[in-house]
Amino acid sequence: MNEVLGTVATFQDISLSRKLARQVESQARHDALTGLLNRREFELKVSQALSLYSEDTTHALLMIDLDRFKVVNDNCGHAAGDELLRQLSQSFRPGLRKSDLVARLGGDEFAVFLSNTPLRVAVEIAEKILARVQEYRFFWEGKAFRVGASIGVVDTSAQGADYNYLYHAADTACYLAKNEGRDRVRVVTLDDELLLERRRESECVNRITQALEENSFLLYAQSIVPLSSLAEGVSHYEVLIHLKDEQGEILQPMAFIPVAERCRLMPEIDGWVIASVIEIIRAHPAARTVYSVNVSGQSLGDAALSEKVVAMIRDSAINPASIGFEISETAAISNMENAKRFMTMLKSMGCSTALDDFGSGLSSFGYLKNLPLDYIKIEGLFVRQIREDLTSYVMVNAIHGVARSLGLRTIAEYVASEATVQKLKDIGVDYGQGFHFDQPAPLSVEMIDRISKTSL
Repeated sequence: MNEVLGTVATFQDISLSRKLARQVESQARHDALTGLLNRREFELKVSQALSLYSEDTTHALLMIDLDRFKVVNDNCGHAAGDELLRQLSQSFRPGLRKSDLVARLGGDEFAVFLSNTPLRVAVEIAEKILARVQEYRFFWEGKAFRVGASIGVVDTSAQGADYNYLYHAADTACYLAKNEGRDRVRVVTLDDELLLERRRESECVNRITQALEENSFLLYAQSIVPLSSLAEGVSHYEVLIHLKDEQGEILQPMAFIPVAERCRLMPEIDGWVIASVIEIIRAHPAARTVYSVNVSGQSLGDAALSEKVVAMIRDSAINPASIGFEISETAAISNMENAKRFMTMLKSMGCSTALDDFGSGLSSFGYLKNLPLDYIKIEGLFVRQIREDLTSYVMVNAIHGVARSLGLRTIAEYVASEATVQKLKDIGVDYGQGFHFDQPAPLSVEMIDRISKTSL
C-alpha cells in the first residue's frame, strides 16, 4: 500500500548568489571608474526613452568633453587622471531628475540625456554644469589644476528620433564649442547646415576608414601621351584613387580627398595606393611602363611613410623606374625640405618624380633647380585656355622653356581638343594628358594586359 508518511524539504541560502548576480549585472551596465552608465547602456536607455514618448515631446542630448584634462594626465600620470574623472563626474548629476541619464562614454567624454525637456531648459542645465566644472579645482601632490568643458547641446522630438543621429549632432555641437574657443556651450538644431555638413563629412570619413580596412578603394588610370619626338618611348599612366559610396556610386578623388586631408588620413591613403601599385607592377611587369602616383603634402611631412615607401620598393624587387611620384606645387612649396628629401630618396633608387599643377603658385621658377625632378606637369588652367588667351599661351611656353633649360620634360594637363594638342606641339611640350586622349578607366586586369602588350 502506497502511503505518504512524510516530506523532506531542502533549503539553500541563495542571497549571496543573487547579490553577486546583481553586482555582475550592474558592472555590465556601468562605467567601472565613475559609476555612471557606460556607452552601451546609455545608448540602449536613450533609444528606449525616445520610443516611449509622444510625438510632440522634446528631448535634449548634451555632449561634454573636458578641456585641459590631458595636462593632468601628462603631468601627474593616469592615476591622477582617473581620480579627476571620478571626482568631476559627480558634478554632472546635481539638478537633474531621476529620469535623466548620465554616462561616461569613454576617456574624458560624458553625455547627459534630458527626456521631456525643452531646449531652453536644456541650455540652462548645460550652463550650470559648465559653471560647476569651471569652479572645480583638482589637487594632486601639492599641485592645483583647473579644467574646463566644451558642451554640445542638441534637441529633438521623439518623432523620427534616432540615437545615432542625435549622438552625432551633439558630438558636432561639442566639436564646434571646442573649435570656437572651448569652455562654452554650443547649441545646434537638427536642420543646422553646419551639422548637415559635419554629418556628411563624418559619413565620408567612415567610408574612407572602411575602405582602408577592407582594401576596397578603386584604382583608375589615365594615359600620359607623348607629343614630341623627344618623349621617351614608354607607356605612361597616372594612377588615381576612387571610392564607392553607400549607394554604389563611384566618387572621384575631389569628392573625398579634401575630407581625408582635413581628417589627416592622407598618409594612410597614399600608403595604400603606393602599396597597391607596387603589387600591380610585381604581378604584371610591363617592359616599359611607368605608373605615376600622387603624394600629398601630409605624406611629405610623415617621415615614417617616406621610409616605408623606400622599403616597400626595395623589398618588392620591382624595377624602380616603373613607378613615378607626383607632388603638387603647393605641397612642395609648403614642405620644401621634406619634398626635397623624399624626392631625392626616390630618385636615388631610380624612380621618376614630377611636380604637379606647376604654375598654380606663380612663384615657381626660383626653386625648380633645388628639387630633384624629371617632369613638370603644367597647370591645366593655362592649358585649357591656350588657344584663346595669349597670357595662357605665354605661360605654357615659358614653363616649357624653363623646364627644357633644366633638362626636365613637360606634361600638359587637361588637354581637351586636337587644336590644343597642335598648340602644345608647336611649343614643344613633351606629353599631354586629358579627356581628348581618354578618361580615367578602372585599372583592371584587362587594362593592365593591354598596357603590357602596347609597351613591349
